[in-house]
Amino acid sequence: MTPHGNGVHESTVVLMRHGQSEWNRSRRLAGRSDVALSDLGRKQASAARAVVARLSPGSVVCSPLQRARETAALLGHPSPLIENDLQENDVGQWTGRSIDELIEQHGPAYRRWRNGQASPPGGEDWKDLSDRVEQAILPHVAGGGTVLIVAHGGVIRAAVSRLVGTSLQHMAAVDPASLTVVRGSSTPGGDTQFRLAVYNWTLTLFDENRITSQAAR
Repeated sequence: MTPHGNGVHESTVVLMRHGQSEWNRSRRLAGRSDVALSDLGRKQASAARAVVARLSPGSVVCSPLQRARETAALLGHPSPLIENDLQENDVGQWTGRSIDELIEQHGPAYRRWRNGQASPPGGEDWKDLSDRVEQAILPHVAGGGTVLIVAHGGVIRAAVSRLVGTSLQHMAAVDPASLTVVRGSSTPGGDTQFRLAVYNWTLTLFDENRITSQAAR
């Protein structure tokens, strides 16, 4: 971590969601399905390359799913470290389902899941997701400097919730190709405090074709 004269060390975690996937485009829940980027998603990732480069990540860690790996490559990092625990939330029987149909047919259950209060049938619990995401991220933060993590909306919300202590009920959905930044301060005693610096920041270059927040969910 970057040292300061008072013995406090600083680290930065840059969390980037993959660009729009084919199932984002058609408003279907992907979960762990290995769905490819859409053409717009590739444009979004390419457009973000210069911004990410200015953040000067010292290491790049990525979900194994192709939509995240392709995003990392378009950002200029074709060989990131792959972390299996950065895969998206397993949404069980809701995998591939239309979001609009889920809201119509299972509205209360869907909203409870979005708020971290329930799981889809046969799906992953938010606590289990948060546990594995935290375990995947913290070793890379301990190494110091700035780490870029290319992953998924659920993973990013779980990371922010666990590191910063923010309730999922108070967090908006994370848009495709958006950047979220968490900064950590570590004392000589080893305690690290994290604070949210940026949440869900997106370029406006593709506003005309950009997914709305609702469509990104």
